Amino acid sequence: MSDQFVGITSGTLHLAICFLLALLATYGSFRVFDFLTKHIDAYEEMNKGNIAVGVMLAGMLFALALTLKAVISPAISTFQTYLYQGLGWSGWLEILLYVFGYVLIALLVAVVSIWLAMCIFMKLTRGVDELQEIRNGNMAVAIVLAVVIVIMGYFLSDGIKSLLEAIVPFPAVQQIEVM
Repeated sequence: MSDQFVGITSGTLHLAICFLLALLATYGSFRVFDFLTKHIDAYEEMNKGNIAVGVMLAGMLFALALTLKAVISPAISTFQTYLYQGLGWSGWLEILLYVFGYVLIALLVAVVSIWLAMCIFMKLTRGVDELQEIRNGNMAVAIVLAVVIVIMGYFLSDGIKSLLEAIVPFPAVQQIEVM
């Protein structure tokens, strides 16, 4: 396949993956926040104008976006590898499975790590019930907890990218015999 075809095709896939991951990160942050904070109804609190909940959601959104962005490079590398090898229907299916797997791994690692970080941070700060304070609209607590979440996403993104790049399939290199 020509380099231009590979470039245009992988660029189009890159755009599509970015769009889908942005949607997933934005919607996913609401779902993750609801999952992690069972006794705070994010939709109800935001409708009441609770800015502290909005700050927490913004931190979650940013952390998940950072983490999911780490999926893009390994996904495009996998796609380009398959394009250079020549793609049949099974190749397209394999690419979709790899990309879906990359997203699933990133989401799982991000959600579990962010949840653990929140739990550990809240255990370490025994004098403050962070989630109750956020529900009460305490902006100081919301900002600190949101920054903890963003820091986790920031550091996780590099680790996830390294992990996913390690499982990018590379074509087999044929042996060259020198006579």
